[in-house]
Amino acid sequence: MQTVKFVRDFRGMATNEQFFRAGEVVDFPYLDIPQLIAEGAAELVEETEPEVVVDEAKPDLDNLTVAELREIAQERGISYSGLRKAELVEALK
Repeated sequence: MQTVKFVRDFRGMATNEQFFRAGEVVDFPYLDIPQLIAEGAAELVEETEPEVVVDEAKPDLDNLTVAELREIAQERGISYSGLRKAELVEALK
């Protein structure tokens, strides 16, 4: 399969008479693509690697000191007065 973009409205044998609108992007079997291109109905869409979104690394709260946890709580606007370490960890999760 490869991705094509239709450059004009099209219905024909290569698409089993299925109708596609101009601008529509579709995955097609390799064998049908040359006919679509030859008829001026579609163009290949360049294959690109999918963008990988990486979450920011979150610190392992259980391994931080109480002072570090309080600093994070303060940055996040979380009240930490009187909280024990386990309670502070829960408040930050």
